[in-house]
Amino acid sequence: MSQSKVLEILLIEDNECDVELAKIAFERCDGDCNINVAYDGVEGVRYLKKEGEFKDVTKPSIILLDLNMPKMSGNSVLEFLRNDEALRSIPVIVFSTSESNSDIIESYINNASCYIVKPFIISDYISIANQIIAHWLESASLPKTIQAK
Repeated sequence: MSQSKVLEILLIEDNECDVELAKIAFERCDGDCNINVAYDGVEGVRYLKKEGEFKDVTKPSIILLDLNMPKMSGNSVLEFLRNDEALRSIPVIVFSTSESNSDIIESYINNASCYIVKPFIISDYISIANQIIAHWLESASLPKTIQAK
């Protein structure tokens, strides 16, 4: 895919420090992306359903999803997505601090596209962000939700 495409990322993450780390990492990447944030699972579902203040948002190309959040867990968001015909085709990357095999298994059972353990070193985070962008913009074929620049 050409670099004239923009990867629309929805980050569903409750930890403000992790949100800032993600923003910094993706800003330092080679590819072009927009990051929108929902601060818990309930807000993420409202964003995806375009409810309230989210009525005019762009449908994300991919979702980066934390597992352990208040109000609605990441696995509950995955279950919601799996059961919504209009949204189930959006690739979801579980992005969690958990290295628990049971969390990994449950995420894949709930149709996660990928499971990545969050790095804590900014250079590692940037490397992963570059890999995500390269994969989803250059290697993978996404549904027509990517907007041309």
